[in-house]
Parts: sequence; C-alpha cells; structure tokens
Amino acid sequence: MVEQFLSPGFVVRRRFLQTSAGAAALVLSSPSVFAAKDASLGQSQVSQIDLVIKQRMLVQRCVKFYAQSLLNARTSDSKRLTTDSIARIDAAHAKQVEEESKKEGNFQSMNVLGKISKEWPKLKAILLKAPNEKALPELLQISESLVKQLNQSTGAADMYLSRSPIGVLFATSGKQTFISQRIATYYFLRALDHATDEASRIITDLTRDYEVNARLLEKGVDNTTEIKFLHQLGGTQWPYFKEAINVKKREDPTQLDYNVATAAENMLEVLERISLLYYKLATE
Repeated sequence: MVEQFLSPGFVVRRRFLQTSAGAAALVLSSPSVFAAKDASLGQSQVSQIDLVIKQRMLVQRCVKFYAQSLLNARTSDSKRLTTDSIARIDAAHAKQVEEESKKEGNFQSMNVLGKISKEWPKLKAILLKAPNEKALPELLQISESLVKQLNQSTGAADMYLSRSPIGVLFATSGKQTFISQRIATYYFLRALDHATDEASRIITDLTRDYEVNARLLEKGVDNTTEIKFLHQLGGTQWPYFKEAINVKKREDPTQLDYNVATAAENMLEVLERISLLYYKLATE
C-alpha cells in the first residue's frame, strides 16, 4: 500500500522496514586459527552493539507512538507498530542476554542487563494500556532510565567500533535511527504542552547532531552504491521533516501532526536500511 503526504513536499512512500540482523557466533575448532578468532571477537562486538541500537531506537519509538496517540495522530498505526516494537525489543533483549551469558567474567554487563530485565516490563505495562496523559511523566522517566542502561550494557564494544572506520559508520548510523525518533517524540511532547521550552531546546540540539552525523556518513569511504543512494534519499526527506517540526504556528495541527508522524516513519525506514547495510559490512 502506498501512502503520500497531503501537504506540499511530503511525497514519500510508506513502507515500514522490519530489520532483523541476528548475530552469528563463530565456533573455533582449532586454537591455531588466530585470524578466525579475531574475526569472531569482532563479529560478537558488532552484534552486541546492533542489539543495543535496535532496543534503544525501539524504546524511543514506543514513546513517540504514545505521545502522538495522545494527539490522535495516526492512532491505528501507532497501536499496531507499538505492538510490533514491543515484540522486537523482547526478542533483542533476550538475544543480548543469551549472548552475554556465554562470556566469562562479564559481571558488569550482566548486572546492567538484569536491571533492564526489571525496568523494561514496567514500561511495557504502560505501553500496553490505553494512552493517558497522566501516565506521561512516568513513561518518560522509565524510558530515559532504560536508554541510559542500554548504553551502559555495551561495555567495551563501543571502544572496539571506534577503532575502525566501518565501525564508526555503523555506530553513527545507529544513532541516527534513535535521533530521528527522539526528535519526533519531543515534537509531540511540545504539541502536548509538556515542558515546551525544554522540548524546543532538545529538538534544536538533536537537529544539529543529526546533521553532523549525516555529513559524516555521507563521506564514508566504505559507502557502497546502495548506501550512497539511500543517503541521497534520506537527504531529500530530512528538509521536509525539519520544516514540519519547526513550524511556529500550528494553524492546522491535525495535518501537521500527521505529516510529522508519517515523515518520522519514512525516515526510519531508510535509516534502518542504511544501518543494516553497515552492519553487514562490519561483520564481513
């Protein structure tokens, strides 16, 4: 099904990308195969980051859907995609716990994952109920705590990625998926008159971060033809999204909220595809 924006410039097809990049564990049959051992370690680190990237983005996406539902913006899609996002978080968290439990002496990461295992059900319980503006403060508090814990759960994996050009590209592309959803979240929070000044400041900061990251990614020496094309596509979507979130007067709030909700998902489709391609390059 193809859906188009109703306002000028927002003509982007709607097709929500579902990505599932499972991590492959390489079994060493001989202690003399040092190259294979190094490759296995690298793949494990990238896989760990990938699982965190997905959970972090999906948590933010769920909060976005909750806020936009309070504004009656694409509520049917919000409910369906929230259910889908919850299932993806459950699967990614279970996979991360499974992989981390196989490592020796990994007490710090396992401790953080234990906290996430206790905190996530609290957020999930709120998300599964009908949206209620009174529950918004608790929802935001739990989601922010979860994002911080997810960042802590990566351990030394971030250091591994920062040592390689493709690792930097992969990690940065993952940040973009999160930032895009966070910008939309704060747009809807501002529309709900929730911490309006703070929301505007956060949107400004995130917009700057997104544009800096986009320039870094576009210059990536490892970019394939497909990745370059997707960066170009994302580059055409971003100005319209940026314009919508910065509209000063909400003369037609229903249409404006619909545009932002749709643009955020269209952008995410492209950003997740880019992240998946970088993941594949990083694990080759």
